[in-house]
Amino acid sequence: MKQIIRMTKAYYCVECGKCSGSCPVARVNEGFSPRVIVERALSGMKGEIEGDRELWSCLTCEACTTKCPSTVKYSEFIRGMRSSAFNSGYTSRCSQGGLLHSIQRVQSYRDIVQNRLQWISDDLKTSTEGEVLYFTGCLPYFENLFSGFVNPLEIARSTVKILNKAGISPVVSPNERCCGHDLLWTGNVETFQKL
Repeated sequence: MKQIIRMTKAYYCVECGKCSGSCPVARVNEGFSPRVIVERALSGMKGEIEGDRELWSCLTCEACTTKCPSTVKYSEFIRGMRSSAFNSGYTSRCSQGGLLHSIQRVQSYRDIVQNRLQWISDDLKTSTEGEVLYFTGCLPYFENLFSGFVNPLEIARSTVKILNKAGISPVVSPNERCCGHDLLWTGNVETFQKL
């Protein structure tokens, strides 16, 4: 925890409250405060912080970081604490029951061959080289998860159509993998780095 505090300048916090005033979570949850989480860490309350749901409430949007006159890197602090918590066996509650985390973990296995381009129809112009890369992320997987609600692959197709109308044939990589956002957000840095 000392390394996280040092790297994020958490010890510079002067308790001015500007972080809490700019925080979208604090607007709807009066008990939440980036400053208070840092204060608890500085007081040596690591175990209590790791098991506290407030650690997982932060959006890591960096609104607090941009407002901090002491240049405390709150979002990096939160990510570091989440990683520490994850390594200690604490996890956040998954809003989707862990399904997205499972998909991301599966994609981290390099031996699994994925057909990432099956959604590209003949009317779409893509390229194997160029200056513009279109990253589809998990849209191919969301197609099955959210069928009946939204059509994620239609989002991908429409994006390429718009780029084509602008005269751009984007590169779409067959080797693309998930961005790993949810893994990083929950502190699973090791699996995130495999992606």
